[in-house]
Amino acid sequence: MGSLRGGKVSAEFLYTVGTMLTWVGWVALLRACYLGTKFWFPPAHFNKEENLRSFMWAGLVSGTALIGTASTPMALGRAMAGGWRVPIVWFIMPFSAWACLASV
Repeated sequence: MGSLRGGKVSAEFLYTVGTMLTWVGWVALLRACYLGTKFWFPPAHFNKEENLRSFMWAGLVSGTALIGTASTPMALGRAMAGGWRVPIVWFIMPFSAWACLASV
């Protein structure tokens, strides 16, 4: 991708990567919090080793994604319109691709 633009990655692509890393990081952090509460309130048939392994992986993914977000320059290089600054990216895909993504 960089070779097509003189060795530079577009600002839009970096913003897309940063946005996806942000959402992955927050979802993994919520999962780690959920798995952490299972230690205080263990359900029936609780497997401590498996839960600890899942908790550690969720924390590692969350930390890596959020650190990656912090180190990704998310400046688009142009002025943004006023309003809320929520990191959202809308991918243009045909209906069948959205249906496939929703089924996963």
